[in-house]
Amino acid sequence: MSRAMLSLQERYAQHGIDDIELVSFSVDPENDTPAVLKTYAGHLGADETRWRFVTGPLEAMEKLVVGGFASAMDKTTGPAGMIDIAHTTKLVLIDEGGHVRGYYSSDDEMGLDEVFHRSQHVLREMRQRSGGGCNRSP
Repeated sequence: MSRAMLSLQERYAQHGIDDIELVSFSVDPENDTPAVLKTYAGHLGADETRWRFVTGPLEAMEKLVVGGFASAMDKTTGPAGMIDIAHTTKLVLIDEGGHVRGYYSSDDEMGLDEVFHRSQHVLREMRQRSGGGCNRSP
């Protein structure tokens, strides 16, 4: 997922698109503290002006991911007591109103192309509704 998001970050920057905000939600808030996520973002090369890493109480994250995005999130204990956190590999495009506009594969270039182009359509719609101006959107 992070490689896919990094690729999108670079594409938006190359095309001068700064109205898109990338957000990664931790599905393991017990380990992914804000400090851990900040360090991870730095190592990854995330542009903090366009890409945020979010965590919160497990119940809130589950409500957002499962209830809001209708995506998978499951915590199971595997062999030798190892914890396996399952989560989706789909990118979710959300508009400025918080509505899901689509799910896209993060596993291949075609999925990244789809979310890149669809996000531009959503931006155009938003600009038309607001009379041409545009603020950063979630």
